[in-house]
Amino acid sequence: MSRGEKNGFVCENGRKANRKKQSPEGVRKRRERLAAILPRPISPEEAAIRATIASGGPCEICGLRSEVADHCHKTGRWRGPLCNLCNRGIGLFRDDPEVMRQAIVFLIKHANA
Repeated sequence: MSRGEKNGFVCENGRKANRKKQSPEGVRKRRERLAAILPRPISPEEAAIRATIASGGPCEICGLRSEVADHCHKTGRWRGPLCNLCNRGIGLFRDDPEVMRQAIVFLIKHANA
């Protein structure tokens, strides 16, 4: 009997498994990490967007080559293919159309400065 077997759970390599009790926050983070790497069903909308990206289709905002499948973080709905810059820009404006409108007004106001 190995030392690990005497003391409790044993991993494949014979060492004692780490069986610390995780906090609810630790459990949530672990589930999120696993969800990111485990296979999940792909909706028809996501499949169409990913096909556009794979074929070198354009970003729906600027027309450059799309690289990511954008989605709404609140609803989970797929929105369309975007390039990395436009996707990051939307995120930096917190997915808020009103904040983006205010940024447009600001840019126009200071265009000739």
